[in-house]
Amino acid sequence: MELILISESKLKIMLTADDMESNGISEELLTYGEKDVRRLFEGILEQAKIKTGFDSSTGRLIIQVYPSRDGGCEVYFTRKNDIERYSAQKDKAAVQRKKKEYCVYLFDGISDAVAVCTLLRRSGYTNESALYRDRNGESRYYLVLQEEIPTNERGKKRKSIAKSDLAAEYGVRIGGRDAMLYISERTEPLLAENAVEAIGKK
Repeated sequence: MELILISESKLKIMLTADDMESNGISEELLTYGEKDVRRLFEGILEQAKIKTGFDSSTGRLIIQVYPSRDGGCEVYFTRKNDIERYSAQKDKAAVQRKKKEYCVYLFDGISDAVAVCTLLRRSGYTNESALYRDRNGESRYYLVLQEEIPTNERGKKRKSIAKSDLAAEYGVRIGGRDAMLYISERTEPLLAENAVEAIGKK
């Protein structure tokens, strides 16, 4: 297990398959909500606080999970300040229950990826996003989006049009969380977070 302090408010944890097994963490468990994932990592986050100084107890904690080639995973913890946490809680109380899902779109050129980011930003997209490109030199780009899918009280999806569907006008959807394995093996990140916001405002 490797703990990497990226900044005062951001921590990266790299786990091998053996690390995940010894800590009772399975890939299936990592698909649960942020609160459940945080609960899985409570012991590891305590170690991180001692070794790196990263304090996960203050502010809201944003969690991003990416599978790795060896069967392990990379987990990013980003701490938001109390003002942002209050705003997020207020917004969450005002909307219906939602389930977060990942979707990955493939583009044949950077211009299409930029056009999608611009379109999504103008539509009000504010969820997580990241942009990758092939390592083999081909001009193929991958945009990872996170969408909140409305669900009923039993957790079943409700039919709705997601903002991320706008990306289908320029690219091809190649999968969800399963496509992240391909990305971790064969691509390199251009923007590992907030790609829509960063590119779309230009």
